[in-house]
Amino acid sequence: MYAVSSALVLYAFWLLLSGYFTAFLMTAGAASAIAVVALARRMDLVDHEGHPIRLGWRALTRGQRVRVSRIDGLTLTVKPEHPEGGKS
Repeated sequence: MYAVSSALVLYAFWLLLSGYFTAFLMTAGAASAIAVVALARRMDLVDHEGHPIRLGWRALTRGQRVRVSRIDGLTLTVKPEHPEGGKS
């Protein structure tokens, strides 16, 4: 079960990053995701602690922190406010 969900999450991540939806590339992505999970199982790395579903909540909260940091950085770049009150 852990290997199947790991392969599905890995394939979804590959699709998200690649953005190509041709039959050959989708098949190649699925084959590579299955090969990576098979290799990880052979190396005994697939377990319940590293399960992608459990790591999802942590990724969402960290993603929210990244978005807030980006907005803060953009705000300071567009409208800089110095503590001394001066303009650069």
